[in-house]
Amino acid sequence: MNEIEELKQKIAAAETEAKRKTQALESTLTTVSLLYQITSELGLIEDIDQLYKTFLEKVLQLFSIEIGVFYHIETEPEQYRAFLSLGLRHNEEALLTGPFFAGTLFEEVILKRGIRLVSTEEIQSVNPVFRRYPIAVTLMVPVETKAGVVAVLQLSRLYDEPFFPEDERVFRILLSKLSSSLEAASAQDILRKKTNELERMNKLMVDRELKMIELKKQIAELLAERK
Repeated sequence: MNEIEELKQKIAAAETEAKRKTQALESTLTTVSLLYQITSELGLIEDIDQLYKTFLEKVLQLFSIEIGVFYHIETEPEQYRAFLSLGLRHNEEALLTGPFFAGTLFEEVILKRGIRLVSTEEIQSVNPVFRRYPIAVTLMVPVETKAGVVAVLQLSRLYDEPFFPEDERVFRILLSKLSSSLEAASAQDILRKKTNELERMNKLMVDRELKMIELKKQIAELLAERK
């Protein structure tokens, strides 16, 4: 191989590497932009149910995920109920939100407080609904606030496409924003309930005073008639 051919190969390799780095940078910039957009949108939502729904919609869109399910932790630590799901058929959503079910899978995710990649067999053992899907890979993610773990998120892909370490880092950023937004929404909900209760009590007191005034007026009129 002469020097010219060797130089051409080096130039081609450099161009390929530069193209790869450019694509990686563009992908990173796109992800950062989407993250900023999503986190900003989550920060504006005060309703908890809408917050979960928006989060799930954005995550499925951002990572090209086919199935997403939020499992709500009930009063007993070992009981879970699917209270929000996207990407499933309507009749299967009804099956998921029906009876309670327990699973060591969820307990392990909650105790470890970490994002966990689980096998298709484990997901199918938790609920037979997922036997109908050719699930290739699933992430189980605990959703934690200051009150503890409040939900478990399941993200499933139907095709043989893995989750990368970069995906996990982005998930953690989004989960942190979801947690802070949940706490803010919960505080707003508590404040709203207290305000409604104060307004109700105030209305009762005002109505009572008005009735007392009316009764006093009626008594005064009766006394005046007797004179």
